[in-house]
Amino acid sequence: MRNVMTTMALQPHPRLYAATEQIDRLRKAPNSPLLKQAQQRLLATVDGYLASPDFDWKLNTHNAHLLRARTMQTRVVSLLVAWRMTSDERYRQAAVEHVLAMGDWEYWSWITWRQDNADPLAIFDLSYGENAATLAIAWDWLVDTLTPTQRKHFVRIARDRALRPFLAHSGRRNAAFWFGRPDSNWNTVCAGGAGMLALAMHEELSEARRALPRAEASFIPYMEELRATDGGWTEGLGYWNYGMRYAFMYLLSHERATGQRHPLLRQKATRQTLSFPIDLAPHGISCGFGDANSWKPMPFHYATAVHLGCDELIPRLDTMLESRGIQDGGWPDLAELLLFHPRKRSKAGKIQKPARKLYRGMDWGGLADQLPDSGIYAAIRGGTTEVPHGHRDLLSFWGVIGDEALIENLGVGPY
Repeated sequence: MRNVMTTMALQPHPRLYAATEQIDRLRKAPNSPLLKQAQQRLLATVDGYLASPDFDWKLNTHNAHLLRARTMQTRVVSLLVAWRMTSDERYRQAAVEHVLAMGDWEYWSWITWRQDNADPLAIFDLSYGENAATLAIAWDWLVDTLTPTQRKHFVRIARDRALRPFLAHSGRRNAAFWFGRPDSNWNTVCAGGAGMLALAMHEELSEARRALPRAEASFIPYMEELRATDGGWTEGLGYWNYGMRYAFMYLLSHERATGQRHPLLRQKATRQTLSFPIDLAPHGISCGFGDANSWKPMPFHYATAVHLGCDELIPRLDTMLESRGIQDGGWPDLAELLLFHPRKRSKAGKIQKPARKLYRGMDWGGLADQLPDSGIYAAIRGGTTEVPHGHRDLLSFWGVIGDEALIENLGVGPY
């Protein structure tokens, strides 16, 4: 697939995954119990962010700095959504203060913290990718409201703490292990965050204009891998949510920023992958075979389904989300649900009787008396053990009757 770039001027801000249409939606009253609950919980939470951009986080724990990055992203996006929803200037100012605080963090990476290496150029890992996405969203929403001094600080943080480290680890001679990798969520989290920031600050920084084609180059093998599996993902359901969240955030941002259709977003396999986790989670029961076998509907799924016209998926996502409730997942789920839920009930797709699906190339299969709302369901795994986050247990299976898992595949613990 050809590298996608544009010589056209980019759209005005906001231009990323949430543009004017989605932001304007926030001024409308929620029209369902699910969205009313999301709005109430969001507004009850964000007031706690007003006092300070500092928060408690556990330093001596696995991936501590990555978890801090997610907390910060949740805070910043939630404050931005609350500001647009209420026009309360306190939320906007708090969002600015949170971003400025990120620039004062000595370490962005848990890996380099353990190595006692505070050089920002030493690595570009998952926490860098998530922080880059947070910076991108904040600049996109706030740029027209910033003072000259604030703009200067935002640009400095983006350049020195995100884009220059990305460029240092995405060249031909010095590429990080994740760059261009077809089967790892690290690819889209890192390249997607950097790519969003490159789109957001395209006019301000030469580093942004250099970073964008590299993000594109890294994405191509990842998204084209979906062709070999009919949209399946060998890392399993949990890492599908993680990797695809940043994949679709970037690809939606690219289309909205450039005004052009992105071939990686428009390929058949991309539409197919939107059904993959839903088909392997009957009644919300995760029946995958990765080491993070948990799944829940997330707002990016709604955003992409609506954008690609896959409206038949919306009722299935709603049913699962309504039955499980909105769970805190580490990212700004409440805020993004208010942004991306279409706020209308789409017509349900045709019921499949019987239903069967084999994801070729990875050999994960599902059988059911019908989908959705199966009475009897089984998921079976063949394929290979040589995949990231996989188990050395071919021919594993799940058995689900109604909404109860009666036969469970062994999880991480028993291994």
